[in-house]
Amino acid sequence: MNNIVNKQQNKATCKPSNLASLIGLSLSTLISTQTLAADGNPRVNQVGYLPSADKIATYATNNTSPVNWELRQGNTVVLSGQSNPRGFDSASGQSVHHIDFSSAELTNTDYRLVVGNDRSYPFDINADVFTPIAYDAIKYFYHNRSGIEIKTEFTGGGLGSFANNSQWSRPAGHLNGGSGSSDFSVACWPGTCNYSLDVPYGWYDAGDHGKYVVNGGISVWKLANMYESALHLRNSSSRFADGTLNIPESGNGIPDILDEIRWQMRFMLAMQVPEGQGNKSGMVHHKMHDLNWTGIPLMPHLDTQQRGLVPPTTTATLNVAATGAQ
Repeated sequence: MNNIVNKQQNKATCKPSNLASLIGLSLSTLISTQTLAADGNPRVNQVGYLPSADKIATYATNNTSPVNWELRQGNTVVLSGQSNPRGFDSASGQSVHHIDFSSAELTNTDYRLVVGNDRSYPFDINADVFTPIAYDAIKYFYHNRSGIEIKTEFTGGGLGSFANNSQWSRPAGHLNGGSGSSDFSVACWPGTCNYSLDVPYGWYDAGDHGKYVVNGGISVWKLANMYESALHLRNSSSRFADGTLNIPESGNGIPDILDEIRWQMRFMLAMQVPEGQGNKSGMVHHKMHDLNWTGIPLMPHLDTQQRGLVPPTTTATLNVAATGAQ
């Protein structure tokens, strides 16, 4: 135990400033070395930019006067201009300029910003530049599903944003009451009520395998809002159409994003206090999770802890009412 404590203390005292001194470099040396890098300065959004959106890059330099910059595709200069000195930036510890190339309403790949011998990393400008990231982010929910096997064939991102990989597959979690804990017949937190609920489905909130109505409600609203905006404001609902997210429900004739929402909503609706429980009937339990902290990291199907329902709250009840209505 003492060794563990000592290791934790060592970690706590190993600050960035100490690390720099240990390797014989001052922070100012590190900063100046970074500034002189041939690639990566100017700093750009390495994913890319939308054609009609603002496009601002940051150039780290001690020069206090504007500097000439060029936007190149390969060896072709497509735009040029002068930077806007912004002075010292306390967050980065560097003096910086802004490069505004918003007028470049182009669509292509492999652009670079060049200032003298310095150049940015390559980036794209196109209307779909953030689409793969959106699919990557939405895929988080499938990977955090409770009560279902995560199969290799569904581990990849929507529309191939990233490939399937068996390292992300796993057995279903919290379905059996023998070698692992179960989300069926989950009793209330000790001393709070005398009934139990079947509360499978839903998304794990984190590595402790808890499932939270309020957090889930916020996420449901965000996904539903994305779909409604695409449907009614952006004319882009095809991005979330059936078959776009690579989930088990793909091909059922229902937009995939609604299928993903439903997985969480089934859990949230099941968290309602049953009839006959006085003035709490119809309210919603705030969350459910292991009675003791889960060993982290731990795959959900290996969890052996007993799980319990945390008492209902007005907050959770209103989350279910709002998301259910939506």
